[in-house]
Amino acid sequence: MAKYEIGGFFGLELAQRQPLHADTLALNSGRNALRLLLRAGGVSRIHIPVFSCPALIPSIQAEGVAVSYYRVTADLEPADLEPPAADEAILLINYFGLKDATMQRYASAYNNVIVDQCQALFSSPLPVLGSIYSPRKFVGVADGGYLSSGLEVAAALPVDESSQRYQHCLKRIDAGAPAAYTDYQSAETLLSKQTPALMSRLTRSVLASIDYGVVSQRRRENFTKLHASLSDLNQLSLEFDEQAVPMAYPFVIDAPGLREHLIEQGIYVACYWPDPDGLLPGDPVREMLSSHLLALPIDQRYGASEMQLIAELVVAYLSSAGMSAQSVQAGKGHT
Repeated sequence: MAKYEIGGFFGLELAQRQPLHADTLALNSGRNALRLLLRAGGVSRIHIPVFSCPALIPSIQAEGVAVSYYRVTADLEPADLEPPAADEAILLINYFGLKDATMQRYASAYNNVIVDQCQALFSSPLPVLGSIYSPRKFVGVADGGYLSSGLEVAAALPVDESSQRYQHCLKRIDAGAPAAYTDYQSAETLLSKQTPALMSRLTRSVLASIDYGVVSQRRRENFTKLHASLSDLNQLSLEFDEQAVPMAYPFVIDAPGLREHLIEQGIYVACYWPDPDGLLPGDPVREMLSSHLLALPIDQRYGASEMQLIAELVVAYLSSAGMSAQSVQAGKGHT
């Protein structure tokens, strides 16, 4: 490559603002941030919640680390968690960015804690073994991860190149989400095969172009609007800290067909986390959450009118199924 590149065709022109987590190590994915942390910490075994992403397992095993599991409650709190041995670690997940207080409580009580902030991009790093982040859960990038840790983990890593993984981001603008979905799946497959590397220049540029004040404010507003409309129907008890910036509105309801109905209406509801390959152990709470938790979108692309539409569609469907707030609350303690 020449020393200078002056003139010629234009690339994307992106505004440059202050990125989030500027003091962290910028990597190509949250999973690879976890791999580097396990490697640097000399971890032989990690304890992870049974309600977690199955894609974590191959990443952990790639580092030769054994996996044990602990339960979570129906309200997404750790259960039966034991202190780790000196060469072990505990992974805590800040579910949907709503568990900051839980993260702080367990980080203070246990050693060798890793805080998975992949659903909590705006939450601050904690003074633990490490905090890991995945910005693509919150903003329009194809990859990227942040790692905050006192360990020396930045060995001679290559710089990732990620332009080949951005097709779905571009196509969604031109042709819509359904047309871009296959490209999204391909990008996710490519990313799952990447070994640890520094964040690409493209992803750095996109992340530095985002107005995070707008992102955080809109997400809080949208969460608040959905919670006001749906809290009486939600079988998940939520305590919303006004300083939190949620990833989605987690709505738990035993209503067969509701997810499919919303998708048919153009409301794309993510599922956390199916485990078709059986990588995670059987657990009734995990199976309930995987089946009944609907992650309703609240992100910065939308506002009050979209939140009202989502709430109206949910309430109308439940009403047609003969489900009322009173009946949901009556059965809440049995979820």
